[in-house]
Amino acid sequence: MRYCFPALAFLLMSVAAIGFYASDSYNIVEHLPLKVIERNGNIYCVDNDGKEISITSAGVDSAPSLSADQKLVTFVRENSKVMSEDVFMMLPSTEIWKAPTDGSEAPCIVVRHDHPLTGESTILRNFGRPVFSNDSSEIYFSISCWATSAALYSVNISDSSTRFVTDGNSLEIVRSGNWADHIITQKHKYFVGGGSYDWYWLVSPDGETVGPLGENTDYFKKNCL
Repeated sequence: MRYCFPALAFLLMSVAAIGFYASDSYNIVEHLPLKVIERNGNIYCVDNDGKEISITSAGVDSAPSLSADQKLVTFVRENSKVMSEDVFMMLPSTEIWKAPTDGSEAPCIVVRHDHPLTGESTILRNFGRPVFSNDSSEIYFSISCWATSAALYSVNISDSSTRFVTDGNSLEIVRSGNWADHIITQKHKYFVGGGSYDWYWLVSPDGETVGPLGENTDYFKKNCL
């Protein structure tokens, strides 16, 4: 028994040393899965051990989302220095930003309030929550456009080119399965005989409508993915 105590002490000292080294060189990306949160206008990445990495501190950020590989986060930033004309009032302009989740680099802007667009709308205002494509090469986002619908766009991260995708009032990317990379969005449409409905639709990455999913996406997600 007298030999056990020195061995135990050595083991405890070794574990403590390893723990100190690990905390000193902590890399949040290696401690997946991550989640991203917004608190008081700031963005944080949190691993499943509860450790937080501060991504922004300006107090003007919202609507964060992670890339599929969890190495990047994108979010909406309010720019109160530039006002944008909405239908009834002037509102602060918004922009889309991105940053690495490990905090190794400062956030950078992806889409400015005056970013050139092609397609159905030429005014950038009221960004919805941006979402990465599965390969992280694009960021999908929505902007205010029509009275009953937003417009969904995508921006290429490498060259900042944008493209109109489809109309829609929600945005979700299918992450896996037969319909991976496709978009789920809720569209406001009209019956031929009068009246309207707001069903969810499946749309290809190129903006082609695949078909309706119904009033909700439960059956599709349970049986088709």
